[in-house]
Amino acid sequence: MGGETKVVEETKVELKTAVYKVHVHCGQCARDIETQFTEFHGVQEVKLDAGSGKVTVRGVGFDEEKLRVKVSRGCRRHVEYIPPPPPPKEIITEVKSTKEEIKIITVKVPLHCPDCAVMVREILLEHKRNFLSHKFVLYLC
Repeated sequence: MGGETKVVEETKVELKTAVYKVHVHCGQCARDIETQFTEFHGVQEVKLDAGSGKVTVRGVGFDEEKLRVKVSRGCRRHVEYIPPPPPPKEIITEVKSTKEEIKIITVKVPLHCPDCAVMVREILLEHKRNFLSHKFVLYLC
């Protein structure tokens, strides 16, 4: 009356997703292609987008290349495996806060006519692009 122990191994099964590109020109082609994909061992779900020719396959434990070869031979069409995009790299963004000081320069210029005022304003505005952090205020007397 010895006790027996059972060892149970837990295996995690990962659901795989693969995308293929196949030329589909009619409904019968789409059904044939879908049938070829679903008959492969491990494939659980097949979604076919006839407009773009993309076939999304989900399943467990299937080899993407063997599936591509099997479907290519079965439907006598060129089947292209589209590898998944590489995982995104960790993006580190640094936020630098800089306080820009705005300096106000007040210039008091005695002018005798409106044309002189326009001329002084144009000269100051030409120099404004050289001093972007400065704010010009022009008081005309």
